[in-house]
Amino acid sequence: MSVSKNSLLEQKVIITAKQKGPEQFWTKWSWNEDASLWMVVCNYVIGEATPFALDTTKLLIINHARSAGAGGVIVGNLFSKPIKTVSDAELAKAGSNDGLKELVEAAKTAQAVIIGTGSLTTTSKIAKKRLDQFATKLATDKVTANVSTLVNDDTYKPAHPLSLQGKKWMYNTNGKVSDKV
Repeated sequence: MSVSKNSLLEQKVIITAKQKGPEQFWTKWSWNEDASLWMVVCNYVIGEATPFALDTTKLLIINHARSAGAGGVIVGNLFSKPIKTVSDAELAKAGSNDGLKELVEAAKTAQAVIIGTGSLTTTSKIAKKRLDQFATKLATDKVTANVSTLVNDDTYKPAHPLSLQGKKWMYNTNGKVSDKV
């Protein structure tokens, strides 16, 4: 980061993404290689957007990670193919083995993995099964990142970044709730 005489702030942000056909595996924003890299896993790809499109969820995640001192963030989804409506039938078609493999590979590069799926994984059997598969693959591949669940600061129930707009982010790590990852 550099500041010129006229107080113009310049910072280089490197954006990379992993995609195969219609599947969007993850997008990474990196702005400080000396600080920790986070990974936030949400639910599914919406519409036909490019992985570089900044929807509200991605903006909230990036803004939070920057303000919390992270040096970058990877945003991925349990379901890597775009869906039009949220139903178990649509979700069943939106997941792939490649998608889980790519999420785990990305998680290997992160110091913290945050599950930000909200209530979907408690209301959808397909989403719950997919989250369980992801957790199993993380354990099998011995991912050393700190894995936490994003939770609501009032109820401590699983939260999605959209549900926390303007609220403090809290994390449940192995049954212990904290505002630090």
